[in-house]
Parts: sequence; structure tokens; C-alpha cells
Amino acid sequence: MLGKFGEVLVLDWGIAKVLGKLEHLSQGSDEEQVVSGRDSMFATRVGQVAGTPAYMAPEQALGQIDKLNAQTDIYALGAILYEILSGQPPFIGSSPIDTLEQVRSGPPQTLRKILISLNGKKQTSIETLVSRPRFQVPEALLDACEIAMSREQSDRYKNAEALAGVLRAWLEGAKKRESALAIVTETEALTNRSQLLRTEGEQLLQLATEGLKGIPKWADESIKGPYWETERQGLAKQRESRRIELDIEHRLQSALSHKSDLEEGHEALGQRYLTAHQKAEIERDVDAIDYNEIQLRHHASFLPQDNAFNQHVFHYLKGTGAVSLMTNVEGVDIFLEEYVPHHRRLIPKRIAYLGNQGLEAYPLEMGSYRLILKKEGHHDVIYPVHIDRGAHWDGRDQKGVQRPVYMPILGEIGENECFVPGSWFWCGGDNKANHSYSRRRMWVDDFVSARFPVTNRDYLVFLNSLLDQGREEEALQCVPRERAGQAGELGAMVYGWSADGRFILTADAEGDMWELDWPVMMVNWNCAEAYCHWKSKKTGVNHRLPTEFEWEKSARGVDGRWYVWGDGFDPSYCHMKNSHHGRLLPAVVNSYPIDESVYGVRGLAGNMLDWTSSFYRADWDEEEDRSHKVCRGGAWGYIAMLSRCPYRHERVPSDGIYDLGFRLFRNL
Repeated sequence: MLGKFGEVLVLDWGIAKVLGKLEHLSQGSDEEQVVSGRDSMFATRVGQVAGTPAYMAPEQALGQIDKLNAQTDIYALGAILYEILSGQPPFIGSSPIDTLEQVRSGPPQTLRKILISLNGKKQTSIETLVSRPRFQVPEALLDACEIAMSREQSDRYKNAEALAGVLRAWLEGAKKRESALAIVTETEALTNRSQLLRTEGEQLLQLATEGLKGIPKWADESIKGPYWETERQGLAKQRESRRIELDIEHRLQSALSHKSDLEEGHEALGQRYLTAHQKAEIERDVDAIDYNEIQLRHHASFLPQDNAFNQHVFHYLKGTGAVSLMTNVEGVDIFLEEYVPHHRRLIPKRIAYLGNQGLEAYPLEMGSYRLILKKEGHHDVIYPVHIDRGAHWDGRDQKGVQRPVYMPILGEIGENECFVPGSWFWCGGDNKANHSYSRRRMWVDDFVSARFPVTNRDYLVFLNSLLDQGREEEALQCVPRERAGQAGELGAMVYGWSADGRFILTADAEGDMWELDWPVMMVNWNCAEAYCHWKSKKTGVNHRLPTEFEWEKSARGVDGRWYVWGDGFDPSYCHMKNSHHGRLLPAVVNSYPIDESVYGVRGLAGNMLDWTSSFYRADWDEEEDRSHKVCRGGAWGYIAMLSRCPYRHERVPSDGIYDLGFRLFRNL
């Protein structure tokens, strides 16, 4: 016959029945009823039982002629669909009679069991349909087959058009899936293009930066121009990369508008939100973290539970990690405290006693914690821990060696000293803090920090000790001074003289009377070094200025927080520009108890900057500028941004200025 569009249709009317007419056939045995000249179990049989055994409906196999109707043909169509989906007919017997007996006795093996079996084999005739990773035979077709092959006629589709409607609906969905999948495939090439542009842009910007670094700032554009052009090209590539990234997202959303349950589309978008979520956590951008987590959960929820990306996402979001810890002595009691939000800061909350046998992969949800270590005859040790998503904090150093936490013996740590045990910590990474290093995890060994900066009281003892030793010239070089009017000259002393020739505090040039317990200021780096040498000789302990990384760790702890107390800010937390009414002046060092680090170090976000021993460099791979030293911390006249722990200042070592002092560090 010719079809609607002129196509040839091959039909077989050999055993067609006109519905409504009861046919009286011979009443022979089953063997007589079904045997014919053809020996195949799939050959058409004529008799009371007529048809192809493997595709017969139960009523047809039982010879119930009066029950044959449209639903009988629906069953046969379902049997054909069964074979298309599974690669085998519903029933396979050793003979036609055996096949008929199977049809009569009950339903065939379910398609779902067959597909599970086939998926477990390495090679099958329909491997491309059912054994590919991520491919599943559509539930709509499985359901259609089961309905069409129902044992009860009344449970089957009423007519062929109803079954055809289900199949057409699925085909239409399959076409939509094909269109949507084509869009997803297109974005893969665009993603590669975007990544290439971003990499090329970064390389060009690096070349421009390196080139401009070697050119004097006063050089004209004829010298700088080629590097400016390189810089322009690099920025252009990065802009194009961002435009492509936006286009990719729009295309993926378009693919889901074609096929809302397209797994590949949800995976592709989910991966983008996963990357953005990881970046937001590094930058501690709370709004971006929340937004990307919501989007990530949304797209992962469209995926089956056994989907690898779905499982990865929900394991990632849960973020469970672990901590291992060993100490240099046995029997140390371990108390676990979690840092929890309180107003705009974090405070420790005791949650568990973990025994005294050390820790081996003790499970912890992601977050910030501290372990309080206690043992009789030793100082308590505060050991902060940060569990990144799924991470194991195991105390292994940069060489992979697990380092035991040192428990200082009583007397090793002074009353106003703080022990900082060796560990990794997050350094830099703050794009709101000028001169911040790019983010990097660093290992820093044990050290001891003074709880407070050196005060005027401390510094007067130092200067007067020099006088007692007959070293007046050195004392005069180290005394705090106003800025000199001309280069090479010493400015006016801020300290005064007593009647017996000792250094004392007097009013400065602006009439302000300094206090003994203010941090010392207006002393340059060389003066700070001289104080360290004097203190070391006096105490027999090697005191020194900190490296800038020791300073940053003593301030931030290990979790990469922006401020000493957490990520939020309030002027009442430290001594800075907006902390008080009236005239801006320094404060005594034990003011502002919230300005205290996880280790107990005070006055790091405000009051006075600290000199460090480190030369300044712009970032990790840059050369040191040996004409400038790094200063760290906030100060009494500074804004909040300068109170952020990663903020770095560069100062000429000979500078002695109103916002800069120092504090002592030492090794154990």
C-alpha cells in the first residue's frame, strides 16, 4: 500500500479478523492447531490458535476466539516494542508449543530486569542503547510497553491511536532533547575558546607588567607605549573571554528551555556554579556563596541520584572533613571549640572533650575550630584548625611530615607572651586590602609573640639603660623624634629630659601628653632593631622583629579571616579613626579587648602599625624591594580597610612616623 507521503507500506493480512464475527474453527489438539509447514517458532500458525507465538496476547494463546479485539493487537504492538527496547522477544521457547505455554503461564521477564542485566555486560547487541554511561531507556517507553502488554485486556490502551499518541509524544521529546544536546555540545567548544583567551590575556598582562617594571616612572609614552599596547591586548582578550562565558550560560539556559530535564544541560550549568561557588568561598563573598549554592543545588536536583555529578555536588556541599593531631608529650587533654557567629565576629564555643590519646582522622564538618590542649606542668596551647570542604587537617608540613604540636613547659612562655604553634595558614587573598598577597597556603613554624606592642614605658627603660651604659649617642639616635625639616638632620625629640638627665615623657609639639602605656611610635626600623638587640642581651633570649608572615598568622589564625576577630567590622572592635569622640590619639595597649587574635595577641587591627623584618615585594614571585620594609596592622588614625589583616604597608627603614611602632617575637 501507499502511505500518506507516497511511501510503500508492507502489510500482511494473512490472519486478519473482521471484528464482530465469531469464527468456528476445528477443535484439534494444540499440536494440530499450531503446526504448519514452517518450523520456526516465530512462523504464523493457523488453527484455533493463530499467530506468531512470541507476540501473542494471552487470550490469543489460549484460543479464546471470542475475546480477540483491538486490545489483542495492542498487546502485539507492545511485544514488538519490548523487542526493540531489550533486543529479544518477550518469550523464547525451545519450540512453538513451549513458547505458547510460556505466554499462557504468565508475563515475560520485566524490561527493567533485562536492561539491568544488559547494562552489566561488556558487550551486547544493543550496547549503544542501554549500556552507555549516563544513558537510560526512557521511562515513558518502559511504561508504554508494560501497559500495552498487560495480561488483562481492560488494562491495555483502548486502541492503537492511544499507544501511537504516547510514542509520538516521546519522539517529540526526543527531538527536543537532540536539539538541546546539540546546544550543550556547542558550548564545549566555546568553553575551550574562553579558557584559551583568558590564558592568553593573563600572559599578555604579565608581559606588560614585567616590561613596565623595568622602565622609570618618568619615561614618556614612546618607551612605555609598546607595553601599554600589550596590556590593552591582554585586557581585550579577557573581556572577550567574559563575553563568551556569558554567552555560554545563555545557551545552556536555552537548551533547558528546549528540554527542561536535560541531564547534560544541568550538569554543564551545575559545573559552572560549582566553580563560581569555590571562587566565592576563597574570596569569602557571602552573597556569592549563597547564590551559587542555591543554583548548584537546583541543577543537581534535576539529576538522578546515581548520577556521578549529583553525588559529587551533595558530598561537596556537605563538606565533611577530618582532623588528626599528635603532640610531643603523651596524655594531653584535647578540648574542641567551634568558632560561631556573634554579632559581626566569631567567638569560640566549647562543643566536646576529645580525650587524651591524640586524634586520628576525627570527623569534622567544614568550618573553623580551635583545639585547647592541656597537660599538667605545661602551658595550655591554642591550636586553631580550619576544615576546608572535605579536607583532612593532618598537621603535615611542606615535606609531608606530620609535626607533633609542641607543649611548652611551664615558664617557657612569659605572662605577656603568646605561643603560636606551627601549622599551615591562609595568607593574602584579599582584593579589598591594598598590597595583599595573592591567596596562598603557607606553613609557618612555632614562634612566640609579645601580647602587646612595645610601650613608651618599655622604651624609656631601653633608652635610659643606654645612658647608664654611657651610650648616650646611641640613645639620642633611637629616641622618638618629629620629622626633620631637612634631609640628614634629626628632628626634635618627642621625649624630654628630667632634672637628673633621664629620658621622660613630655608634651609633644602639638601639646599632647603621651602616656606610658601607649605603644611607642615615631621610631624607625633601625631603632626597633636596636631595641631587639638590647632586649636579647638583657634577657638572654633572642628577641626579634617578626617576618610579615609570622605577623599575619598571629593575627588571622589559620582560616583566612579578614579581621582579627572574623569577617565583619565595627569601629568599637579596635582603636581606629571612628572608634571614639574627640581628638584622635593612640590608646593604652590593653584597650579594645575584642582586638585580640585567636592566639591572644592584642592590638593588631588598630592603635599602632608594627615594623616587620621583611623587605617589601608586590607578590610572591616579585623581586624584593630592599629599600622598603613591610609594616603590618591598623592604626589609631586609619580607616577600616587598613585594619584588614592582609593589608601591607611599605616604609623606608629610616622613617619614624606617628602611626608606626613594633612588637617583639622570638623562637622557642
